[in-house]
Amino acid sequence: MTSKIPQIIGEPKDGSEFRNRRVRAQYVGEDDILLNLSFDTTDFGGLLGLRGQRQDASRLEESLKGEGYLLANVGISGLFVVNYQRENYLLTTMAERVDRAEPDSVKKLLSGYVPAEIMYDPERHMRIEIAEEFLPMIDGKVIPGTLDSVVLDRPYSKENVSDPERAVPYSEEHSYSIQKGNDFDLPGMKRGKIRIRGNGYEYALDDNVEFHAAADTNSGQLIFKYNLVLPNYSGLSLHHAEDKPRSQTSILDAHFIEEGILLLRLDPNLKLTGEAYTLANGKLKPYTLPVVLSEAFAPKQNGISTVGNIGLGEYIKAQN
Repeated sequence: MTSKIPQIIGEPKDGSEFRNRRVRAQYVGEDDILLNLSFDTTDFGGLLGLRGQRQDASRLEESLKGEGYLLANVGISGLFVVNYQRENYLLTTMAERVDRAEPDSVKKLLSGYVPAEIMYDPERHMRIEIAEEFLPMIDGKVIPGTLDSVVLDRPYSKENVSDPERAVPYSEEHSYSIQKGNDFDLPGMKRGKIRIRGNGYEYALDDNVEFHAAADTNSGQLIFKYNLVLPNYSGLSLHHAEDKPRSQTSILDAHFIEEGILLLRLDPNLKLTGEAYTLANGKLKPYTLPVVLSEAFAPKQNGISTVGNIGLGEYIKAQN
């Protein structure tokens, strides 16, 4: 049941307040990735301008192996292996990406930009992104969750939204849980100990985090790997929310996207099978449109991708 959910949910955000902190990424030896936080910050418009500066992959790799490279930004993504009814799936969101030099429509990992003030603790922002974007629902209510026993926020509850017309009810009888780590491997990721350094401190990320750089968008991404067990609730549906700019303003509204989560089926060896589904009212619905995956799934050399997307069929040929 989603008929009572408004199209626009949650509290509006002022995009003009967003600041991006640039990060100098450096490969240290064979196994370490050092992310030095810069004092250089930009607004969102400046961030998009920097992301439009395509880089040569060979020169980017040379810089990463040397003194480091100042990326436009480092974002975050959640790589979720989902277990539902004893089968495994990879969780992706359906996205129209207009923040690229060449806009596209892809199925991507649950992802987000990290505000400058919490770039030192990107996992904290990952928890925020999960709570905002991943909306499992039953009986018209969002199912709340935990990540390694940390209770996730309820950003769309009436307690957190000033306009009751934009609030969404949360279930008090149901829940889901997320644990760190899974065994699904994206191609060519840079794996090793990742450290974040800045303002006199150094913070080591957990072992479930991997890194890649995208030459075509002059940027980097931290990939957090998780396992998610979906309870076999009768009537369970998976929905998505995505921030979109309000026309000719800096205001961002969260748009409710019904059945906006796509589950890509995995075989027993955690390889994609080519089957894709949405989940509505406890039933898996085959998704028959062509599936184009984001750059996280594209081939990489030493953690560096050069293209912005890859077709599911092409990906499957490369994985076998």
